Amino acid sequence: MALLSLGSPDRLEFLDRSLRGLMLTKRKNGVPSWVLKYQCPRTFQMRAIPVGAYPEVDLHEARQKGMEIIRQEYWSEQFELIQAPMAGGAEGKLVGSEMGSSQDTDTSMAPTPLAPHPLGPMNSFESEGVTESLSPSDINVGVQTPEQKSAKKAIASVSTPFGSGRINAFITLNQFHLDHYLPYIKVAKRSWGTDVSVLKNHILPMLGGYAMLDLKPFVIQEMVQALVKKGLSPSTCNRALIILRFMYNCGLKWEVLPKMENPCKNVKELALNNKKERFLNGKEISTLKLELAKSKNKFLPYIVQLLILTGCRRGEALNAQIQHFDLGRGDWVVPLPKAGKARHIPLNDLAIQTIRAAIVMKQSYNQVAKESHFLFPNPATGEPFQQIFYSWDKARKAAHIDTVRMHDLRHSFASAMVNSGMTLYDVKEILGHSNIRTTERYAHLSNSRLRQAAGAVSTFYENQDWIGDAPELVSEE
Repeated sequence: MALLSLGSPDRLEFLDRSLRGLMLTKRKNGVPSWVLKYQCPRTFQMRAIPVGAYPEVDLHEARQKGMEIIRQEYWSEQFELIQAPMAGGAEGKLVGSEMGSSQDTDTSMAPTPLAPHPLGPMNSFESEGVTESLSPSDINVGVQTPEQKSAKKAIASVSTPFGSGRINAFITLNQFHLDHYLPYIKVAKRSWGTDVSVLKNHILPMLGGYAMLDLKPFVIQEMVQALVKKGLSPSTCNRALIILRFMYNCGLKWEVLPKMENPCKNVKELALNNKKERFLNGKEISTLKLELAKSKNKFLPYIVQLLILTGCRRGEALNAQIQHFDLGRGDWVVPLPKAGKARHIPLNDLAIQTIRAAIVMKQSYNQVAKESHFLFPNPATGEPFQQIFYSWDKARKAAHIDTVRMHDLRHSFASAMVNSGMTLYDVKEILGHSNIRTTERYAHLSNSRLRQAAGAVSTFYENQDWIGDAPELVSEE
């Protein structure tokens, strides 16, 4: 249309006289699109819902979509526009106007713009006295034939992995969780059980009944504050916020939600203060090794030693298979680590010796352990140990290091690397961290290294005379 192709500096709006709030808008050098504006009955805020682009969506389809949105919002019965001639035989029209202009055009031919008056076929736009005709293929309003209705119902009934495939502006958080999010995370996330637990216990009881379009940042902030008042840790509160933010990102990516800003974007996560700087020194490791040798679980000394020498996670050690090791090259492939991507752990000489000794120990057990492809098999089942906490707890208490966790062995490995002069990037790559911020938490610098760094200042100024270099004797008279 020539009118919509005008390079006007202002935004053009063409108001539909048949459906209140429906308008065709066009920005400068933009694409014409249908928008429905109305007041939300729950929040009393004005909304502008995109209906579709013109001419892909014609007037009749835009009206039907707008009525469907209003029906969902007010829970009223579905209705359709029908042909109804105006006084004088005039047909329904869109009233055009430009932003910044206080006069509506052609007001004598129809009632006040936006009045809820059912009209028949619309065949023209008017703006500042300019009239452009539309082709019948662009505007098709009237009673639909049975074939058209059947085709429309067939398209609407097409199912997709995420439901009907249509944007639902008023879907509730609970409905989105059941219909879209839960089926997705069961396939895509290994830790989907954590998401389900957080949603069930913390998020859905407070926000499940809200329409996702109605949730504002201040409402989400109040949810976080409510979780804090319940005594939950900052980490758990942040987890709820992260999951909710991810749900909105999924809804926008899958086009289940209309284009909008993620309301969690402007809600800050709580500051975490659970950094535990506990790592073993050489004396503690020696005492621990003596107590581990007394354990009934003969694999425990090898498991702990491998954790100390490689910095691997407990689950990675327990599930290690012999085929994953290349002792000739000093390489250990972890096929499915925490980050989800296979990673390579370099093996030093002591780690290689530990693995070879564990293989020899494995061969000394019964036939079940010999035939197992795991490095540390349970002799009763041939499968990995489900838990080794009892034997570990007994050994650490005997070594008088009750507060040391098994994960602190990973801390100790990172600390030993940093104290030996390795960079944080080296630590990050060996530990398999995806974010350098995580590495900074594990890289605990010893006080001796910090003092060495501070001593570089005195070396830089070594030729200066400083107070205290030659203490003067002060006598009192």
